[in-house]
Amino acid sequence: MNTVEPMKTSENQSVVASALEDVLVLLPVRDLVLFPGVVLPIAIQGKRALAAAQEAVRTQRRVGLVLQKDPTIEEPEIEGLHQVGTAASIVRYRAVHHGRRWHASFDLPG
Repeated sequence: MNTVEPMKTSENQSVVASALEDVLVLLPVRDLVLFPGVVLPIAIQGKRALAAAQEAVRTQRRVGLVLQKDPTIEEPEIEGLHQVGTAASIVRYRAVHHGRRWHASFDLPG
């Protein structure tokens, strides 16, 4: 039986890193439509959305902000999001604890 070993070169690592830079971290927004070129604070909530925002900040990746179809759903699945959104970079991030929930807010340039 033949097995294939993955390549372990710096060139291969560069290709993987480059591919990750092209992938947006999706963040659902409930009641806000965003447009490119606008800088404004937004608030997100939900465990998955907060984890995604933290990952985007940690890895310095851009986010894709997508409006939820039903804003009452706490943790929407991909089917619960509109197909078109806005790509943005997080300029400033802070997490604030309100009652039992954590909320994140950040400024986004288009």
